[in-house]
Amino acid sequence: MIKDRYPKPRYGHHEEPEEAKRISDVLKYTLQVALISFMLGSLVDVGLKLEHRDAWSALHDRRFVMSSVLSGFIVGPFLPFSLLARWHCRSLTRLDCCCWA
Repeated sequence: MIKDRYPKPRYGHHEEPEEAKRISDVLKYTLQVALISFMLGSLVDVGLKLEHRDAWSALHDRRFVMSSVLSGFIVGPFLPFSLLARWHCRSLTRLDCCCWA
């Protein structure tokens, strides 16, 4: 009797109509194209303003190159994982305290 009170969902539990899926796919594709074109435009703009001598002299500076590689490939990826691990431990500690209190 309770089932009769509530109408059945029109498109199922988690289904979307085909038109909504197509619109969503088009918007995702448009966002990807816009993001890539913005990034390429920014890189080209910076590249056109940079002199070849300046870029070459920066690559000969060993301290600059090593600090760039270290920050880009070691510190950069490690930072989010360390923050996530710290947050995860804190949340588990709070959960553990709440559960056993």
